[in-house]
Amino acid sequence: MSPPPILMSARLRLRPLVEGDVDFLIALYGDPDFIRFVGDRGIRDRPAALAYLRNGAWASYEAHGFGPWAIERLGERGPIGICGLYRRATLDAPDLGYALLPAGRGRGFAREAGRAALEWAEDALGLRRILAITTDEHRASQRVLEALGMHLEGHVRIPGDDADLRLYATAPADSGGARPAGAPVR
Repeated sequence: MSPPPILMSARLRLRPLVEGDVDFLIALYGDPDFIRFVGDRGIRDRPAALAYLRNGAWASYEAHGFGPWAIERLGERGPIGICGLYRRATLDAPDLGYALLPAGRGRGFAREAGRAALEWAEDALGLRRILAITTDEHRASQRVLEALGMHLEGHVRIPGDDADLRLYATAPADSGGARPAGAPVR
């Protein structure tokens, strides 16, 4: 499979990650808030960032046709965050994840990027059920997920995490992943 396509929204461009993004990845994954709310991925230098690209993002593109996109503001160069779909063996559907550098937070970019990713997943991949996970403490992320129309299903424990995480979904598990006709992801 090839990388996912470039997505455009009113203010953003979402594109597949490339080797030139290693310094951005070091900054994002080393950000104290990322470590606090998402976890420490150990990406502190160029070799670790390249390994993440090869074994994480690019491997996901190859295996699933989706993964994280770099988020860029239209008319500007350089990523301000990531947003994408991830496949975890412990979840019954792909999950939406996003993170922004401090300068990009609080401006609606996570919601805008998340909406673009969810719409693409439904239109291009036919996915009806998409999940998202977040900590109980990460209120900003919870607000984004709720604004995207996702609903809290409960809590889940992901191997490697120390605590239960809130599990959000676009559609109930017992619905077969189908939303009612005309129900937007917006």
